[in-house]
Amino acid sequence: MHEMTEHDVVALIKAEYNLDVTDVSWHDSLYTSHVAARVKTRQGTFKLKRYSNRFLTLKQLYGRYQTLSSLRILGVPKWHLTTDGAPSTLYRSKAYYLVDWVEGRSFQHSYDDAMALGLLLREVHVGTRSKEFQIPTLQHRLRPIMNAKEILRRHRYRNLPVQVDRFLQRESSFLQATMTRSVRTLTSLAGELEPKIVHGDVTIPNVLYQGKKAILIDWERVSLGYAMEELAKTAMNTCNLSTGLADHLLQGYGWDAISEPMQTAFRAFLQIPREVIYLLHLSVRKPAGDAERAQWQLIMQTWRDRKAFFAHYEV
Repeated sequence: MHEMTEHDVVALIKAEYNLDVTDVSWHDSLYTSHVAARVKTRQGTFKLKRYSNRFLTLKQLYGRYQTLSSLRILGVPKWHLTTDGAPSTLYRSKAYYLVDWVEGRSFQHSYDDAMALGLLLREVHVGTRSKEFQIPTLQHRLRPIMNAKEILRRHRYRNLPVQVDRFLQRESSFLQATMTRSVRTLTSLAGELEPKIVHGDVTIPNVLYQGKKAILIDWERVSLGYAMEELAKTAMNTCNLSTGLADHLLQGYGWDAISEPMQTAFRAFLQIPREVIYLLHLSVRKPAGDAERAQWQLIMQTWRDRKAFFAHYEV
């Protein structure tokens, strides 16, 4: 939203929503600044956000919000229509929408917070027959993994820093074996993987707490997906490679009540080296820029911890 000034926000909110703005501040995401405006008005506090999901139309997202609201999932904010009854408005040909601002404290990396987040994810991961959600295809999810394995096997990656090339040569066998094992395991469990609602972006900026309860904000990536995949990604990334935090996350989720096939699916999803796969695909298309170099550096710095984390959850 760098294209908007505070004055632009004030004028837009008044013209499209007939709200009297008293203050505007900016909200950052994990990687990007100014992704949303926090708009205080005499009628309440709201979040104005430019819509940026290229895989889903804003109309589809609005429909999914209605489904989430009907399920009464904690933290899903109310979506506000314009005075003309539209779910969004345009500014310089870009779509913007307005929802309630959700207050809360940040994730403190405590065992209690991790357990509360697990409890929330269990409540989020429910099935739905809503026509607003498309049923996922497991093979579509797994194809990039096997493609990345081929990139490694054929050494198709290029224009990478010398230390990254050495890292990949050293860890190639481990990475290929891990990818193959995960794909085979998940393929064998295809009939057991029932699609559930998933938030799609359970990262630290999107996790808030009201008292002892966890809530999730920024639902732009909500979809039907695989609960164990989202749980695994949360355990790995949001818990910051801490087995203590991840164990409490799983405890809050109700790990002991999860079926054995789903526990196996969790372990298979957990061991997928997502960041490596993403960067390998990029390396085929273009030279590594500063952002990619920084990501590779972080992977290499934490690789020993990552492998220890994988091993902690192996049977």
